[in-house]
Amino acid sequence: MRHKAILTFLASAILIITIPFLAHANEKLVFSSIKSTLSDICFRVLEEAYGRINIEIELKPYPVLRSLHSSSTGLVDGELFKIKGLEEKHPNLIMIPVPINTVESMILSKKRPEPFTGWQSLAPLKIGIYRGVLFTKKKTAKAGCTKVFEIETHDQIYRMLELDRIDIAILTRISSLKLLRKFGPTDIKLIEPPLETFPVYHYLNKKHSNLVPKITAALKEMQKEGRIQQIRNEVIQKEFGELLRPNN
Repeated sequence: MRHKAILTFLASAILIITIPFLAHANEKLVFSSIKSTLSDICFRVLEEAYGRINIEIELKPYPVLRSLHSSSTGLVDGELFKIKGLEEKHPNLIMIPVPINTVESMILSKKRPEPFTGWQSLAPLKIGIYRGVLFTKKKTAKAGCTKVFEIETHDQIYRMLELDRIDIAILTRISSLKLLRKFGPTDIKLIEPPLETFPVYHYLNKKHSNLVPKITAALKEMQKEGRIQQIRNEVIQKEFGELLRPNN
């Protein structure tokens, strides 16, 4: 009887010790983001990075503003990707200081005006931007652009360009190329060079602050290996059949 009691005690002790390790091994984090090729790239980068620290991740697609609200309030575990500095207005979010993707702000135009010389040169124009993209909104406001229309979908932006309700649209290169491919031959053109090229970063809700050093180390390792750029190239090649250019 005593022997049986000892065995039961040992089994219980082993279970108590083992459960936390199993929980960590099976931990799953949910990140919010819009659904796009850019988010596909970022998800694949983070899926591998978190895999290196034995954590599974899931993407929960949201519209831009709802995505940010969900990650900031802790409804999900973090934001898949955003520009640098988001934590200034959203202190519940912690930026992981390794860029996981590169984005180009491009101009789409039907009636090409004088050559663009930067954001300030856009001030006289009627501009269409994708609702909730903080980077573009901040840049146009700082440049003194007063006729900026936040539009719900990329298709609506394209149609407004076709109907001359806006002079130009500002979208990422990948989004622009997808639109041009979708609508076929058109008078609407992609204007080179990019207005600006900028990195984007992953954000964790502060409830997971203990993971910041681990995921930072994993991403730094991937960056050093060239793995982040490799994943980006693979997704773009699958989407477009070729690499667009080194930093597109």
